[in-house]
Amino acid sequence: MKALRSVQWRMYLAALAGCLVTGGFAVLICFAFLQRQWRADEQRFYSEKAAAVAQQIDSLLSELNAVAIQLQSSAALQRMFVEAGSPEYEQENYFVYHIDDRKEAQGIIWMFAAARPQIAGIHIFSGSSYVGMRDAPPSAVIRELAGREEFRVPADEVFKWLGPHQDEWDTLQQRQVISVIRRFDATDYSFAPVGIIEVQARYSLLEEICGVREGTERVYILASDGTVVYGGTALTTQQARTLADLPETDGQLHRLQGEDIDAQAVKTAIGTTGWSVVLLDDVNTSRQSFLRAIPATFIAAIPVFLLILTVAALAVRRVVKPILQLTAEVEAISPNELRPRFSPTDLRELDTLQQAFTRLLECTEEANQKVLLAQQTELNLRIGALQAQINPHYLFNSLSAISAVGTEENSERVPMMCYQLGELFRYVSQDENTPTTLADEMAHIERYITFMKWRYEDNLSSHILQSGPLEQISIARLSLQPLVENCFTHGFKGAFPPYTIRIDCGCSETGWHFCIADSGCGFSQEQIELISREIFKVDDVLRTRQGYEQLKSQNMAILNLYIRLKLQYGQKLWFEILRDEELGGALVKIVVEYDRKEELPRDTGGDHR
Repeated sequence: MKALRSVQWRMYLAALAGCLVTGGFAVLICFAFLQRQWRADEQRFYSEKAAAVAQQIDSLLSELNAVAIQLQSSAALQRMFVEAGSPEYEQENYFVYHIDDRKEAQGIIWMFAAARPQIAGIHIFSGSSYVGMRDAPPSAVIRELAGREEFRVPADEVFKWLGPHQDEWDTLQQRQVISVIRRFDATDYSFAPVGIIEVQARYSLLEEICGVREGTERVYILASDGTVVYGGTALTTQQARTLADLPETDGQLHRLQGEDIDAQAVKTAIGTTGWSVVLLDDVNTSRQSFLRAIPATFIAAIPVFLLILTVAALAVRRVVKPILQLTAEVEAISPNELRPRFSPTDLRELDTLQQAFTRLLECTEEANQKVLLAQQTELNLRIGALQAQINPHYLFNSLSAISAVGTEENSERVPMMCYQLGELFRYVSQDENTPTTLADEMAHIERYITFMKWRYEDNLSSHILQSGPLEQISIARLSLQPLVENCFTHGFKGAFPPYTIRIDCGCSETGWHFCIADSGCGFSQEQIELISREIFKVDDVLRTRQGYEQLKSQNMAILNLYIRLKLQYGQKLWFEILRDEELGGALVKIVVEYDRKEELPRDTGGDHR
């Protein structure tokens, strides 16, 4: 009884009942979906199989028809059968009296048949004249066979398909074949009909295509008049009539039920032959595959049901009705007063919640301070890491310059260069927290350019313009020098001397600016777009205060510089990269505005705020 007073247990029972009802509906829906999907897959499975068989048979028959067309187009065969149609050969075989023509005709026939193993025989005949792949039968037999109705092509057609029949032209083998019967029209002689061309294929080819099936699958081939071309021995008359009446509906699966049949079938037309392929399978065999999937479906649904029940149980623990009573008390809490006074309740769970909420509020202020401290510490570490990346790179380039000059000439300039380098190192090696000014940074830049002139000599010229009280502007150490270094490492690489660097640095009451241009190869449009995308990513991280790990050391010095300046000046920074119209190289502009009432003039380019 004590447990029944708990809202949590009451909600547990309601959640359990809801899960059972919902689970039951879900199982029914899943079962219906699976059944529908199974039927779609089954129909696609059988239709694809039937279409594959139809395609193979259509390819076979099309090959036979193609050979018949090629034989008909032979000018030599046309001449021979036109001559064979003369009155003197009405009762005699023309090719018995013209041995050379017979050899030539058989050579043409074998030429088309030799490369096609599927062709079992080729027969060309008219009246009493005949030529084929082997010896001709007597004239009387030729006249009797040529007069049969099965070899007659309707007047409105040029060819027809002949189903399984005995090859009576070959009296030795007497094999089962299928044929294309084509009217032999002499195209070179006003399309005069001069005979019949029969191209045969072995009936066993149909058995190879249709005979070996999986399980209880059966394949039948039906002619347009309902005659069973293949598989007739396994069908009753009633079954054959039922299959012939099936509509050809693009692989639609049909259910056949009767006294002697209970199956499902797919009927597919075979090209333009008038024949159709019927794929038949037992219904019970197909249904068993679906029934076997049902237990597996239920077993797979058990973990899902348990997961839903677990989620519902966890939700019940948090969603309890009496918590609504705390709404007004929680709304009264202010940042200045984090010690709420809750009204006592008679529910154990609610009392526990009140105590936990009180402890949570007590820890909130401490947690806020820790978060702010952690964020500030992380930003300082990022700044240090970025500067640590810049310094070694700068030292490496400086040592490379000394090595180049010392190798080229052994002069007294080397000690002077070492002295200047010592001054540069002294500025670089100071702690990053040591305060510096824009004037100190510019003095360091001038020393660096003077040092680099030892290497480039007369090929390097610089123009430095300074204005305003630069010593009053505080700036992070080595914030601007990497831009000068980029002129030598990237800008002048691939460009021809002489080289020029132009720097304009100044400050006023509204802010300060630094512009640097060179005569190097400059930024390409693709590079400007790449740097712009990376800068937008940095702006997004600093705006949302999420993803600080993306501010790790970058591969581009100009991007590291932007990160440092952005962390220091925030929205006051205006950063722009473009191509200098005068010198032809890169142009980088940095503007820090203290007063935004008067906007500075802006050029078109990569503008980032």
